Amino acid sequence: MLHSLAISSLVALATALAVDKPLEVCGTPPPSEGFVDAVKEFRLQEQKLATQGLVAKAKVVVDTYVHIVSSDGTPQGGNVPANDRSEVAMKKGSYKDLSLYHLKAPQGSANNGGYCCFPVQGATPGSDSFIRDGRVMQFGSMPGGSLGANNQGKVTLHEVGLFHTFQGECETYSGGDLVDDTPAHVAPRSQSDYRCPAGSDIDTCPSLPGLDPLHNFMSYRQGRCWTEFMPGQIDRMYIVAWRAIASCLADGVIGVEA
Repeated sequence: MLHSLAISSLVALATALAVDKPLEVCGTPPPSEGFVDAVKEFRLQEQKLATQGLVAKAKVVVDTYVHIVSSDGTPQGGNVPANDRSEVAMKKGSYKDLSLYHLKAPQGSANNGGYCCFPVQGATPGSDSFIRDGRVMQFGSMPGGSLGANNQGKVTLHEVGLFHTFQGECETYSGGDLVDDTPAHVAPRSQSDYRCPAGSDIDTCPSLPGLDPLHNFMSYRQGRCWTEFMPGQIDRMYIVAWRAIASCLADGVIGVEA
Protein backbone atom coordinates (compact mmCIF):
# COMPACT_ATOMS: atom_id res chain seq x y z
CA MET A 1 0.00 0.00 0.00
CA LEU A 2 1.59 3.24 -1.15
CA HIS A 3 0.45 6.62 0.15
CA SER A 4 1.82 9.93 -1.13
CA LEU A 5 1.27 13.36 0.37
CA ALA A 6 2.52 16.52 -1.35
CA ILE A 7 3.47 19.40 0.90
CA SER A 8 5.49 22.59 0.60
CA SER A 9 8.26 23.29 3.13
CA LEU A 10 11.06 25.72 3.87
CA VAL A 11 14.55 24.37 3.21
CA ALA A 12 14.45 20.72 2.19
CA LEU A 13 15.51 18.83 5.28
CA ALA A 14 16.04 15.10 5.27
CA THR A 15 17.48 11.81 6.47
CA ALA A 16 19.83 9.29 7.79
CA LEU A 17 20.97 8.58 11.29
CA ALA A 18 21.20 7.14 14.58
CA VAL A 19 19.95 4.13 16.28
CA ASP A 20 21.21 2.97 19.67
CA LYS A 21 23.47 0.41 18.01
CA PRO A 22 26.94 1.19 16.61
CA LEU A 23 26.40 -0.77 13.39
CA GLU A 24 24.70 0.48 10.21
CA VAL A 25 23.91 3.80 11.84
CA CYS A 26 23.81 5.76 8.61
CA GLY A 27 23.50 4.32 5.13
CA THR A 28 24.49 7.49 3.30
CA PRO A 29 27.50 6.79 1.05
CA PRO A 30 30.61 9.01 1.27
CA PRO A 31 30.51 12.12 -0.92
CA SER A 32 32.16 11.87 -4.30
CA GLU A 33 35.37 13.73 -5.05
CA GLY A 34 33.40 15.97 -7.40
CA PHE A 35 30.89 16.94 -4.74
CA VAL A 36 33.65 17.59 -2.21
CA ASP A 37 35.32 19.89 -4.75
CA ALA A 38 32.01 21.71 -5.22
CA VAL A 39 31.64 22.19 -1.46
CA LYS A 40 35.18 23.55 -1.28
CA GLU A 41 34.13 26.14 -3.85
CA PHE A 42 31.02 26.92 -1.77
CA ARG A 43 33.29 27.48 1.22
CA LEU A 44 35.39 30.01 -0.66
CA GLN A 45 32.24 31.84 -1.75
CA GLU A 46 30.94 31.90 1.83
CA GLN A 47 34.20 33.32 3.13
CA LYS A 48 34.19 36.02 0.45
CA LEU A 49 30.55 36.94 1.09
CA ALA A 50 31.12 37.00 4.85
CA THR A 51 33.97 39.50 4.53
CA GLN A 52 31.61 41.71 2.52
CA GLY A 53 28.70 41.23 4.91
CA LEU A 54 26.60 39.74 2.12
CA VAL A 55 25.55 36.33 3.48
CA ALA A 56 21.76 36.48 3.09
CA LYS A 57 19.14 34.54 5.02
CA ALA A 58 16.33 34.60 2.47
CA LYS A 59 13.76 31.83 2.50
CA VAL A 60 14.34 28.79 0.33
CA VAL A 61 11.02 27.14 -0.53
CA VAL A 62 11.15 23.54 -1.76
CA ASP A 63 8.13 21.50 -2.83
CA THR A 64 8.28 18.30 -0.79
CA TYR A 65 6.57 14.94 -1.34
CA VAL A 66 6.20 12.61 1.66
CA HIS A 67 5.69 8.90 0.91
CA ILE A 68 4.63 6.27 3.45
CA VAL A 69 5.67 2.80 2.25
CA SER A 70 3.77 -0.09 3.84
CA SER A 71 2.84 -3.62 2.76
CA ASP A 72 -0.49 -3.76 4.60
CA GLY A 73 -1.12 -0.42 6.27
CA THR A 74 0.18 -1.38 9.73
CA PRO A 75 3.46 -0.44 11.45
CA GLN A 76 4.38 -4.12 11.41
CA GLY A 77 3.69 -4.21 7.70
CA GLY A 78 6.01 -1.41 6.75
CA ASN A 79 8.78 -3.78 5.79
CA VAL A 80 9.24 -2.88 2.14
CA PRO A 81 13.01 -2.48 1.56
CA ALA A 82 14.05 0.64 -0.32
CA ASN A 83 16.00 -1.39 -2.87
CA ASP A 84 12.80 -2.87 -4.30
CA ARG A 85 12.70 0.30 -6.41
CA SER A 86 9.32 1.32 -5.03
CA GLU A 87 10.60 4.86 -5.59
CA VAL A 88 10.01 4.28 -9.31
CA ALA A 89 6.25 4.12 -8.80
CA MET A 90 6.13 6.95 -6.27
CA LYS A 91 8.62 9.46 -7.65
CA LYS A 92 6.94 12.82 -8.15
CA GLY A 93 8.01 16.34 -8.92
CA SER A 94 11.06 17.69 -10.71
CA TYR A 95 14.79 17.72 -9.98
CA LYS A 96 14.46 20.67 -7.64
CA ASP A 97 11.78 19.03 -5.48
CA LEU A 98 12.31 16.80 -2.45
CA SER A 99 10.95 13.29 -1.86
CA LEU A 100 10.87 11.77 1.64
CA TYR A 101 10.27 8.02 2.02
CA HIS A 102 9.29 6.45 5.35
CA LEU A 103 9.58 2.66 5.64
CA LYS A 104 10.50 -0.09 8.09
CA ALA A 105 13.92 -1.29 6.95
CA PRO A 106 16.06 1.14 4.89
CA GLN A 107 18.49 -0.86 2.76
CA GLY A 108 16.99 -4.03 4.23
CA SER A 109 18.24 -3.42 7.79
CA ALA A 110 16.24 -2.52 10.89
CA ASN A 111 19.48 -1.11 12.39
CA ASN A 112 19.71 1.56 9.69
CA GLY A 113 18.14 4.89 10.62
CA GLY A 114 18.04 5.93 6.97
CA TYR A 115 20.11 7.25 4.09
CA CYS A 116 20.23 9.79 1.29
CA CYS A 117 22.39 10.68 -1.69
CA PHE A 118 24.39 13.82 -2.42
CA PRO A 119 23.39 15.88 -5.50
CA VAL A 120 25.27 15.71 -8.77
CA GLN A 121 24.69 17.18 -12.20
CA GLY A 122 23.79 15.09 -15.22
CA ALA A 123 20.69 13.17 -14.11
CA THR A 124 17.87 12.81 -16.64
CA PRO A 125 14.18 11.98 -16.05
CA GLY A 126 13.69 8.25 -15.61
CA SER A 127 17.34 7.55 -14.83
CA ASP A 128 18.36 5.75 -11.63
CA SER A 129 20.01 8.92 -10.33
CA PHE A 130 16.82 10.92 -10.83
CA ILE A 131 14.60 8.25 -9.26
CA ARG A 132 16.86 7.97 -6.20
CA ASP A 133 16.79 11.73 -5.68
CA GLY A 134 15.14 11.41 -2.28
CA ARG A 135 15.71 10.67 1.39
CA VAL A 136 14.75 7.42 3.12
CA MET A 137 13.92 7.21 6.84
CA GLN A 138 13.00 4.29 9.09
CA PHE A 139 9.51 4.40 10.61
CA GLY A 140 11.04 4.04 14.06
CA SER A 141 12.80 7.40 13.84
CA MET A 142 9.52 9.31 13.86
CA PRO A 143 8.02 10.65 17.14
CA GLY A 144 7.01 7.75 19.35
CA GLY A 145 8.78 5.21 17.13
CA SER A 146 10.83 2.16 18.05
CA LEU A 147 14.31 3.74 17.93
CA GLY A 148 14.28 4.85 21.56
CA ALA A 149 16.48 7.93 22.01
CA ASN A 150 16.33 8.51 18.25
CA ASN A 151 12.55 8.58 17.83
CA GLN A 152 11.95 12.33 17.98
CA GLY A 153 11.77 12.92 14.23
CA LYS A 154 15.18 14.61 14.23
CA VAL A 155 16.65 12.05 11.82
CA THR A 156 14.81 14.01 9.12
CA LEU A 157 16.97 17.05 9.97
CA HIS A 158 20.23 15.19 9.53
CA GLU A 159 20.64 15.59 5.76
CA VAL A 160 20.64 19.21 4.59
CA GLY A 161 23.56 19.23 2.17
CA LEU A 162 26.09 18.99 5.02
CA PHE A 163 28.80 16.44 5.76
CA HIS A 164 29.08 14.66 9.10
CA THR A 165 30.94 16.77 11.66
CA PHE A 166 33.51 14.00 12.16
CA GLN A 167 34.39 13.71 8.48
CA GLY A 168 38.16 14.01 8.18
CA GLU A 169 38.42 13.67 11.96
CA CYS A 170 41.46 15.58 13.33
CA GLU A 171 42.93 16.60 9.95
CA THR A 172 42.27 20.34 10.34
CA TYR A 173 40.44 22.78 12.63
CA SER A 174 37.09 22.09 10.96
CA GLY A 175 37.90 18.50 10.08
CA GLY A 176 36.72 17.34 6.71
CA ASP A 177 33.20 18.77 6.86
CA LEU A 178 34.53 22.02 5.35
CA VAL A 179 32.55 24.24 7.75
CA ASP A 180 34.77 26.69 9.62
CA ASP A 181 32.94 26.79 12.96
CA THR A 182 32.37 23.08 13.61
CA PRO A 183 35.24 21.79 15.79
CA ALA A 184 37.05 18.70 14.55
CA HIS A 185 36.40 15.39 16.34
CA VAL A 186 36.76 11.68 15.72
CA ALA A 187 34.05 9.29 14.52
CA PRO A 188 32.36 6.96 17.03
CA ARG A 189 34.56 4.06 18.09
CA SER A 190 32.32 2.26 20.59
CA GLN A 191 28.73 1.94 21.77
CA SER A 192 29.18 4.71 24.35
CA ASP A 193 30.22 7.15 21.62
CA TYR A 194 26.66 7.13 20.29
CA ARG A 195 25.04 8.05 23.58
CA CYS A 196 24.19 11.53 24.83
CA PRO A 197 26.64 12.18 27.71
CA ALA A 198 25.79 14.09 30.87
CA GLY A 199 28.74 16.48 30.43
CA SER A 200 29.90 18.48 27.42
CA ASP A 201 33.67 18.58 27.96
CA ILE A 202 34.59 15.77 25.55
CA ASP A 203 37.54 16.63 23.30
CA THR A 204 38.70 13.89 20.93
CA CYS A 205 40.98 16.25 18.97
CA PRO A 206 42.81 17.94 21.89
CA SER A 207 45.46 19.52 19.66
CA LEU A 208 42.77 21.52 17.82
CA PRO A 209 40.43 24.26 19.11
CA GLY A 210 36.98 23.47 20.42
CA LEU A 211 35.17 20.64 22.16
CA ASP A 212 33.33 17.88 20.33
CA PRO A 213 29.99 19.23 18.96
CA LEU A 214 27.88 16.77 20.94
CA HIS A 215 24.61 18.59 20.28
CA ASN A 216 25.11 19.11 16.55
CA PHE A 217 22.54 17.57 14.20
CA MET A 218 25.37 16.27 11.99
CA SER A 219 27.08 14.25 14.72
CA TYR A 220 26.39 10.58 15.47
CA ARG A 221 25.12 11.14 19.00
CA GLN A 222 21.61 10.03 19.88
CA GLY A 223 18.86 12.18 18.45
CA ARG A 224 17.76 13.39 21.87
CA CYS A 225 21.18 15.06 22.15
CA TRP A 226 20.74 17.12 18.96
CA THR A 227 19.75 20.75 19.44
CA GLU A 228 21.78 22.91 17.07
CA PHE A 229 23.42 23.78 13.80
CA MET A 230 26.38 26.15 13.80
CA PRO A 231 26.04 29.50 11.95
CA GLY A 232 28.50 28.26 9.31
CA GLN A 233 26.37 25.18 8.72
CA ILE A 234 23.29 27.36 8.26
CA ASP A 235 25.13 29.48 5.70
CA ARG A 236 26.18 26.28 3.91
CA MET A 237 22.57 25.08 3.73
CA TYR A 238 21.55 28.29 1.98
CA ILE A 239 24.44 28.13 -0.46
CA VAL A 240 23.80 24.47 -1.32
CA ALA A 241 20.03 24.96 -1.67
CA TRP A 242 20.27 28.07 -3.83
CA ARG A 243 23.04 26.65 -6.03
CA ALA A 244 21.15 23.38 -6.54
CA ILE A 245 17.93 25.16 -7.51
CA ALA A 246 19.78 27.62 -9.74
CA SER A 247 21.57 24.76 -11.49
CA CYS A 248 18.31 22.91 -12.00
CA LEU A 249 16.60 25.94 -13.49
CA ALA A 250 19.59 26.72 -15.69
CA ASP A 251 20.16 23.36 -17.36
CA GLY A 252 17.61 20.92 -15.99
CA VAL A 253 20.17 18.35 -14.92
CA ILE A 254 20.59 17.91 -11.23
CA GLY A 255 19.93 14.66 -9.45
CA VAL A 256 21.73 12.44 -6.97
CA GLU A 257 24.53 9.94 -7.00
CA ALA A 258 24.71 6.61 -5.28
